[in-house]
Amino acid sequence: MKKVLVTGGAGYIGTTLIPMLLQKQYDVTVVDSLLFNNGDKLIPFVNNKNFNFVKGDVRDAQLMSNLVKDKDVIIHLAALVGFPICREKGEKESFDVNTNATKLLVSLLSDDQYLLFGSTGSNYGEVIGVCTEETPLNPLSIYGKSKTEAEKLVM
Repeated sequence: MKKVLVTGGAGYIGTTLIPMLLQKQYDVTVVDSLLFNNGDKLIPFVNNKNFNFVKGDVRDAQLMSNLVKDKDVIIHLAALVGFPICREKGEKESFDVNTNATKLLVSLLSDDQYLLFGSTGSNYGEVIGVCTEETPLNPLSIYGKSKTEAEKLVM
């Protein structure tokens, strides 16, 4: 059975993805700080024997080391998402959560593990016309800059 760790799993994408993973009979562990008081979104999954929830912070090296070590796939969604929350929390915390936690995850991976990383269109800044993978990165906000740095670490 595939073992999957979803960081930030109580968010919109995580709670959309979790039922799909459970339907495929994957063993799913979610780690989320519940910063946004969204734990109720996980209630539909708590009785599933293949679901495990850990309330924790992706910046906690010991916690993440323990969670990552036996997983086949890590789906990294945890982030301070968007300009408003990054402005509110400040540049240091935004980079700690969005960039440094990604750096930690990358350092914990073994060669036989996969990391799926949720990035953002904010990496491109203002785009006139069509945005493609060849569009130069030009982040304008703290959010965009922190996610761009994290994306570079993953690549």
